Amino acid sequence: AEPGAIEALERLLNAILLKFEMAEPGAPFMLALQFVSNCFHQLGEALLPLVVELMSLPLWQALWQSGSGKWLDRCRDGAAQLLLNGSVVLRGARLRASHRPLLTQGLAALKTMSQD
Repeated sequence: AEPGAIEALERLLNAILLKFEMAEPGAPFMLALQFVSNCFHQLGEALLPLVVELMSLPLWQALWQSGSGKWLDRCRDGAAQLLLNGSVVLRGARLRASHRPLLTQGLAALKTMSQD
């Protein structure tokens, strides 16, 4: 990566996280999930702490409650993509223990959306 690129991306992602602390699942949150998920290709393990932070938001927890709707379903799809990409990166991660919430949240999502 270019010098400063990771720091710039971290600042952008932090801004995204701050914006969605009180929001409901909708188009912006879905796009944010997909954006973060697609960053794994370039950042790999460096992105895992930020993903764990994203999973600690109340909005993330709300995704896995019962219910459905256009944006909720799309946000769940984006979250599932994030979990999949994160788990692939986690397999090769050096410090797996610090990323335990990724596994915990993945299991919670599977329990809620077992058909997926």
